[in-house]
Amino acid sequence: MLEVNTRSSRSIVTLMLAAGLAACAGDAGEGNASADSAGSADRRDSASATARSGSRTADSARRVASIPGFNTPESVKYDADLDVYFISNINGNPSAKDGNGYVARAKPDSAGSSVVVDTLLRGGQKGVTLHAPKGMAIVGDTLWVADIDAVRGFNKRTGRPTRTVNFASMQATFLNDVAVGPGSGIYITDTGIRFAADGSMGPPGKQRIFRFMGSERATVALEGDSLGNPNGITWDGEKATFIVVPFGSMSVMTWGSGDSAAKPLAAGSVKRRRRSGTTFVGCSRRDWARIRSRSAAGGGGPPAPCASEPVTRQKASSSSRQVSHAPRCAS
Repeated sequence: MLEVNTRSSRSIVTLMLAAGLAACAGDAGEGNASADSAGSADRRDSASATARSGSRTADSARRVASIPGFNTPESVKYDADLDVYFISNINGNPSAKDGNGYVARAKPDSAGSSVVVDTLLRGGQKGVTLHAPKGMAIVGDTLWVADIDAVRGFNKRTGRPTRTVNFASMQATFLNDVAVGPGSGIYITDTGIRFAADGSMGPPGKQRIFRFMGSERATVALEGDSLGNPNGITWDGEKATFIVVPFGSMSVMTWGSGDSAAKPLAAGSVKRRRRSGTTFVGCSRRDWARIRSRSAAGGGGPPAPCASEPVTRQKASSSSRQVSHAPRCAS
């Protein structure tokens, strides 16, 4: 789910994308949900929210539509100019340079009763290079797309390639999200992770936020483990600051473009499971084993809702603390 936009008397359909939504609940094929299954999920979600809130009306999300046919959808960007949603599709392992990524478009029909989906651009066709597209941003007629170690510009109307800014020489490993900042500068998060071919985590890279503007050379705007493996980023023009959502931390961060470090804005929590005197954070071992088995069967890397993050495991019988990597699944 990304956004709802109301125009005149109709609402643009909210996109409920399944970037491996079944990571903690089922098989990969469940991503292409039918209208019935979407309705069932909506009823379960509503019932759960009501149970938690008692008699109080819950302020919760509601599933509006489920659109099948995507391949590891990672991000959605709405363009008010064209009244269209752009959807990036990794189509495989998020770290693989396989040349098969693509960007789809979803647009309500003239009556607003259904959604028309087509492909704006696809790797390997019409001069397009695109491997594992993730976050996107729009400046004028240019759609900027993060793609592993490059940010690629395309004409948002035709899909024609316009420019590529390569970050390979700067040792970028997992360019994840793109935001437009002050002066139309482009800011890109590097989560600093890698997925191996079998879906396991490879050696970590650096955690950074890059920046470039116009024809200027790209630079590192911020770097450090305190970023918590930066994932999503957006510019808050009212407060003149960036909001950064980490991949490996439960704190949403805020960062001014001239600041030397990001600061916590809000902290969250995760469900903890106890087993044999050990506290596990996030998915169970069985969940993660199912994810890996799907990856080995050709399903690519772990789906987007599950990630690997540094967590602390505390042995009940010992005061020692062991820091390791364990999967975290979005609820």
